[in-house]
Amino acid sequence: MPTFFPHLGQTQTNAPADFLSARQAGLRESKASALIEIEIDATRQMVLLFAHGEQVGAFVVDNAQARPVVIHELPPAWVAAKKSYRLAILPDVAARLAWLACESQQRNALTLSGPEAWTRQLNLWRDARFAGLAQVSSASEQAFAYFQNGRPVKQDTIFSNADGFSSSLPEQWHEKDIQVVTYEINPASVANQCLQLRQSTRRWSNAVLKSYRNIAGQKLLQVMNHDVMLHIRPRQWNIQVEEEGILDEHFFPAVAQQAQAYQTVLLACNQQMSFAIGDYLTRRILIEMFDELSRDERSTLENHRLIPASISA
Repeated sequence: MPTFFPHLGQTQTNAPADFLSARQAGLRESKASALIEIEIDATRQMVLLFAHGEQVGAFVVDNAQARPVVIHELPPAWVAAKKSYRLAILPDVAARLAWLACESQQRNALTLSGPEAWTRQLNLWRDARFAGLAQVSSASEQAFAYFQNGRPVKQDTIFSNADGFSSSLPEQWHEKDIQVVTYEINPASVANQCLQLRQSTRRWSNAVLKSYRNIAGQKLLQVMNHDVMLHIRPRQWNIQVEEEGILDEHFFPAVAQQAQAYQTVLLACNQQMSFAIGDYLTRRILIEMFDELSRDERSTLENHRLIPASISA
C-alpha cells in the first residue's frame, strides 16, 4: 500500500535496474519536487524525496513508521533487483510535509466514520489548541496539515485528490471512513528546523506589515508588496509577500538556504519601507514587532541572524 498521496503518480512494475537512476536524472533536469516510492514487500516501502530535483532524504516505511536509510549502503543485489516503483510529482508544500512526516514518529492513529466524526475531531483539536502534524487519509484523498493553536497553518496544509491539490482541509470527505494519524515531530530534524523558521518568519513579517500599513496606508503596502515580488522573481522561489506576511510555499532542503531567502525578502521589504516612511520608523517597527514575538520565535530567528539589526543595517 503506498504511503504518501497513493492516488497520484504512475507505478512501474518489474522495472529494470537503471529505472531509478533514470528517474532521478529526469527530476534533476526538470528541477521537480517529487517522491519515488519503491515496494520492498507487502508492508514495507522505500520513499525517496526530492526538492527541485535534489534528493533530500531516503526512508524505509515499515508498518507506517519511517526510518532514514542511505541508498549506497543497501545490498547491491537489492538495488539491482527488478521492483515496483511509483513516481509522483508534487507541489513543494506536499513534498516538504511528506519529508516532515518521514522525519517524525507516529503518536496516535484512529479511524473516523462519517462527517460528524470529522467535525468533532476538528473541534477537539481546536479546543485542545493542538500543535503538531496530522495526516488524514481515505481511499481516494489525503491531507497533511501542521496545526498551531488548534488550527491548520495555511502555508503548511495540503489536501489532495484526483482533481489536484488545495491548501485547505475539506469540510467533508467523500468516503465514510477516514484514517487520522498525528505525529510527534523530532525537534532536531532539518524538516522541523525549516518548519519553525518558516512559522517564526511568517509571524514577524505579519506583524511588521500590519504596523507599516497602519502608518503608510493600504495602497503603499500593496505597492511595496508588488515591488518586492518583482525584486525576488528571478530567484524562482515559491514565496509570496502578502498582507499577512511572507507566505513561503517553497521546498528548501536546508535551513541555511531558507534563512538566506528570507533575509533577501526582508531586506527588500526594509528598503521599500524606508523609502516610504524613513529609516527611523522602519527600524522602530522591526524592533518593536520582533520584541513582541515569543521567546522561542525570537530564538529561532536569532539563530539565523534574522534580526532587526541585520535587516535594517
